[in-house]
Amino acid sequence: MAKKTESEAIANQLSFAVKELSRVAERLRQAGYAEISDEIQTLANSGSFFADEFARLSRERAG
Repeated sequence: MAKKTESEAIANQLSFAVKELSRVAERLRQAGYAEISDEIQTLANSGSFFADEFARLSRERAG
């Protein structure tokens, strides 16, 4: 059970980080920094992919 809770905590942290990176990218875009905004959004998208993969692997291991 502790392993599941740990996995869930990691998944939640990854999800939070992705959302925050997306928000930063949007604020930078609104401030006129489109190029760096695109780079940060790409980072957020990569983070989202890894978060999804982590969640999938965690589910496979759990059951």
